[in-house]
Amino acid sequence: MTRLRLKLFSFLSLSLLTLQLVSLDSLLVSARVASTNPNPNLPQCSDIRPQGLQDRPQYDYVVVGSGAGGGPLASRLAEEGFSVLVFDAGHDVNNLNTTIPLYFARASDDPQLDLNYTVSEYPEGFRFQKNDAWYPRALEDSISDLEGTSSEEGREGRLVFALDTVWRRIRIWGALPVASNFDGKEESLEDRVERVLVRKEVIVSAGVFQSPQLLMLSGIGNSSHLEEHAIEPVVHLPGVGNNLQDHDEIAMIFQTKGNFSFFNGCTFLSDPEEDPCLEYWKESGGKNVYSFSALDVITSTSPRGEDSSEAPSPPDILSYFGPFYFPGFVRGYPQLLANKSHNSITAIALKAHPSSLGTVRLSGSHPQDILQIHKNRFQDADRGYQDVVDLREALKRIRKLIRGSVLIGPYVEKEIAPGEDVESDEEIEEYIYRNVFGHHACCTNAIGPDDDDNAVLDGNFKVRGVNNLRVVDASSWPNVPGFFITTPIYMISEKAADVIIDEARRSQL
Repeated sequence: MTRLRLKLFSFLSLSLLTLQLVSLDSLLVSARVASTNPNPNLPQCSDIRPQGLQDRPQYDYVVVGSGAGGGPLASRLAEEGFSVLVFDAGHDVNNLNTTIPLYFARASDDPQLDLNYTVSEYPEGFRFQKNDAWYPRALEDSISDLEGTSSEEGREGRLVFALDTVWRRIRIWGALPVASNFDGKEESLEDRVERVLVRKEVIVSAGVFQSPQLLMLSGIGNSSHLEEHAIEPVVHLPGVGNNLQDHDEIAMIFQTKGNFSFFNGCTFLSDPEEDPCLEYWKESGGKNVYSFSALDVITSTSPRGEDSSEAPSPPDILSYFGPFYFPGFVRGYPQLLANKSHNSITAIALKAHPSSLGTVRLSGSHPQDILQIHKNRFQDADRGYQDVVDLREALKRIRKLIRGSVLIGPYVEKEIAPGEDVESDEEIEEYIYRNVFGHHACCTNAIGPDDDDNAVLDGNFKVRGVNNLRVVDASSWPNVPGFFITTPIYMISEKAADVIIDEARRSQL
C-alpha cells in the first residue's frame, strides 16, 4: 500500500490533484476544492499549476466511497468509458461472513469489516440517557469486473480502486477511528509529491457520517463550528452535518415452545467440524438455511390505526417478523442471535417518518478524531411524543396479533421483551425510550432549493458554492426515504450517474 497526499484545485473544467506518494502501510489523500467565491488567502489555480503534467496518471473522476451511493455511480461512469479512481475505507474481504448470507450479523462485528460508531440517542439532560448507542456498519468492497479495469492502486484503467482508506480534506489515512484495526492517529507527511490530473469532478460518497466530516475538514460547513477547530472556512454552508434522520425501531421478542427445525444443528461457527449446518452448506453448495439472509413477514399500517374516522394516511408503521432473537443493534447482538434464535420470534416495529433531527459534529480537525453524533430522538416539540405513541400502539398491535393468531399463538411459550408484565401505556413507553434503535441514518448533506439556507446540495447533487464537487450517498436525502433506504440510495446513484454523464456529453458538444 502507499500513502498519498492530494490537493484539488478547480480551473475551468479541469481539477488538479496533487498526490504525495510514500511507501507505507496506509493511504493518505488530501484535497482542497476551489470555491465559486474563492478565499483570497487560498492558493489560486495559476499559482499551483505544475509543469510536466502530461506524464502523470489522469482520471476523469474520483469517487470517495464505494457503497450504495458511490459503487453504482463509479461503475456507470466506467461503463460509459470514463476513467474513475475510487477511494474506499474498506477492502476486499473474502471469508465466511461475506459469503454466507445468514452470517450477515457476524459481518457487522467482524474485525476486518466493522465500523463501531457510537451515537447519542438523547440530548444531555433528557430524563432518559442513551449516549453510548451502537450504530454498526460493515465495510466491504466487491471489485467490479469491467474490461480493462484494475483493482491495484496506481495503475491506470477505467476503474481503479485504492482501498483501506479514510480521508481528510479529501485526505485518506490508514483507518477510521471507529474501525477495529484503528491503533491511534497517524502523522502527516509533506514531501515526495506525485501529481494526478482529474479532468472533471470529485464525487463524495463516504456515507451519512463521513461525508459531512469530509466537507467540514475541507472548510465547507458552518463557519463558526469550523473555526472552533482551527479550520479555515472556505464556503459557509450551515447545513453540513445538520438534519440527521433515522427510522425509529423497537423490537418485541417471543420464546417458542420448541425449536425451529431448520436451525437444527446450526451453531453459526467458522469450523464445519463444530457446525453441522456449515458443513452441509459447504457440501451441498449452499442448500440449507444459511443461504437465507433473513426470514421475514412484513406488514404496514397507518399510525392512527383502523378505528380512526379520519381518512387513512399513507402507511408510516412497518412491522416485520422473523424466526430469530434480535433485541436491536446492540453490541454483542450477533452472538445473542446465534445462541437464542433456535426458539425465538422477533417482531420489529419501524416508524418510517419520525420527527427527530440530529447533528454530526467534529470533535477536532484531525480526520481520525471521533465524530460527535447526536440523534436527538423524540425531541420535536410538536411530534416527538407522538412518535413514541405510534411505536407504542404498534407494539400493542403486534402483541394482539401474536396472542390471537391460531397459526402462531399456540406455539408461543411467553413474551421475553418487553415482557408480559409490561402492560400499561407508561410501561411500554419507558421500554421504547430505553430500547429504541435505528440503522438507516441519512440526510446530513441535504439536497434543497436555492432559498433554503440549510441546503447543502442543489438538485444535481452539486455542493453549493464549490466547483466540480458532488455528494451522492445516504447523506444527500432531505428526508429519510421509505421504510428501508438501501434501494433508494441505489436509485439516486443511478440518477446522479445519468446527470453527470449527460453533463459530460453536453460539455463535449
